[in-house]
Amino acid sequence: MNQHRFWNSDCSRREKDQSLIILSRKGLLELLQFLLLSGCAFAIRDFNLFASFSEQIKVFLGCPPPAVLTNIALTIYCIAVMIPQCICLASGSRPIRTHNHLAYLLTFYLFYFISNALAANFAGVLAVGLILYGLGQLSIWAYACRPLEDGNPAV
Repeated sequence: MNQHRFWNSDCSRREKDQSLIILSRKGLLELLQFLLLSGCAFAIRDFNLFASFSEQIKVFLGCPPPAVLTNIALTIYCIAVMIPQCICLASGSRPIRTHNHLAYLLTFYLFYFISNALAANFAGVLAVGLILYGLGQLSIWAYACRPLEDGNPAV
C-alpha cells in the first residue's frame, strides 16, 4: 500500500513537471517568434507607409491615428497583463496561459507602423514584450521550485 501511494505521488509529480515543461516551452517558442518578428519590425521602422499611397487613397483613408492613443493602449495592456501575473507569482498558484501576447504585441507594432511612429516606439513594445514573457517564465520557474504538499521537492 505504501508503494502505491509513493507511485501516485511520483506520477503526479511527473505530470506536474511535464505540464510545466510544456507551458515553459510554449512561452519560450512564442518569445522566439516575438523576437524574430521584432527584428522584422526593426527593419521596416523607418518606412513611411502613407508616402507610398496616391492622393485618392490618402483622402479615403484619412489621417493616421496619433501615436499617443497607441501608447495609452500599450500601457493599459501591459498593466492589465502584469497584475494577474504578479498576483500568480506572489501567491504561488499554478501559472496558466491566458493571453496570446504575440498577437497583441504585433498589433501594437502594426498600429505604430500605420501611424508612422514605429521608429520612436519600437523599444517600448520590445521592452513590454520582454517583460511580459519574462514574468511568465519567472512564474513557471517559481511554481516549479515550490515543494509539493507532502514535503518532496517539485523539481
